[in-house]
Amino acid sequence: MAEIIAHSTDRASSCLSGELSPPSAAFGGRYAVGQAKIRNFRSLRNVTVEFGAHTAFIGGNGAGKSSILKALEKFYGTQRSLDPDDFYGRDTTAPVEIELSFGDLTEEEIEAFESRVREGRLTVTRVFDGSSSSGRYHGVVPSNPEFAAIREISGAVPRRTAYNALRATGAKYEDLQQATNAAQVDEGMRAWEAAHPEALVLARDDGQFLGFQNAGRGALQRFTSFVFIPAVREAATDAADSRTSAIGRLLQIVVRSAILQRQEFADFQNEMNARFRQLTAAENMPEL
Repeated sequence: MAEIIAHSTDRASSCLSGELSPPSAAFGGRYAVGQAKIRNFRSLRNVTVEFGAHTAFIGGNGAGKSSILKALEKFYGTQRSLDPDDFYGRDTTAPVEIELSFGDLTEEEIEAFESRVREGRLTVTRVFDGSSSSGRYHGVVPSNPEFAAIREISGAVPRRTAYNALRATGAKYEDLQQATNAAQVDEGMRAWEAAHPEALVLARDDGQFLGFQNAGRGALQRFTSFVFIPAVREAATDAADSRTSAIGRLLQIVVRSAILQRQEFADFQNEMNARFRQLTAAENMPEL
């Protein structure tokens, strides 16, 4: 994966472009986002966009060009909620789903996202639904579709009741473990799926993509980032040269990419990681 620069312009051609930043060329010219699927966001009811190293959107005003770039910005952003105007037709009951598919992964990226990589691609969906879990990241994992309804139940008692009701049907679920608490329900479903791979299909996970929301976003940002440059910029903002400004973020990307290309830095990083793992090994942490 790599960095993406999205630049908008108000020129007469009505063209918006999403481009890889120059530093990413150092990683073999790979592009980060291969495909985006956007549902119920602003003017986009259900749109699929294919990306290359350089992608241009051309169309008249109101065609949805800016909405595509803003959807990418929301995917990478820190906000867990959206404004009513961000929902298609202002219908806040229909969740906004922003799904990005990443291709051409490195060995390090495949290792980091191993449980969610399928056929060399990583697909991650961020869902905004106004609930307490709004803004979560979801990966794709093999799962039993008949467990989906149980996993969506939030209450421990009704969840256990639904689980035991399915178990009571026998036949297909005769080896489903008995559960007396929520933890055993989750463990029972995972154990059954491990024992019956032939019954599994690829489906969206429960929203614990590599942990909670911040952990999922942090894991993604280790390998890919997004910089949105609007058509109109405040000169004072850029002049401040702050780390959060577009120019500040671009400079960070350039510097980071230059450093990562140096073999001595990579060797130092690997050495520090190895020492950290050694220090935190179980045998070296008796107090835990």
